[in-house]
Amino acid sequence: MRSWLRTWLLANLSAARIPAPTQVRAIADTLQTAGEIPTGCALQAEDLYMACQYLGTQQNIDVRHRSVTGRKLTKPLREPVAWALWQFAHPEWTTAYLLARRASKETAMGSIRYAELKAERASIRGRLAALVE
Repeated sequence: MRSWLRTWLLANLSAARIPAPTQVRAIADTLQTAGEIPTGCALQAEDLYMACQYLGTQQNIDVRHRSVTGRKLTKPLREPVAWALWQFAHPEWTTAYLLARRASKETAMGSIRYAELKAERASIRGRLAALVE
């Protein structure tokens, strides 16, 4: 299906007609079971779709289209979805990362902190990727 057609189809679905994001929910449940998402973080369907907005435009469209059509998420989609869900559940870490990235351009300490958070991000993403293989 052409990209513009998918975009048009998704844009014209009302919120009530968008199916429950079961595949995204399954990834969220896997992450929650593994302790990557806090157990007190109850993600509703709207939260799951909002987390998908952390993805790039095309991946967001692909995940939503697959939810609408019932097709499975591919591995190249599952890993970014897991990372997006993790970021959504840890907004304080995401904010610290973005602030450190900005500070890295201004100070040596900011650069050091950014390097630490980049290493932490790589570790987190590795754990998440192993969970959703």
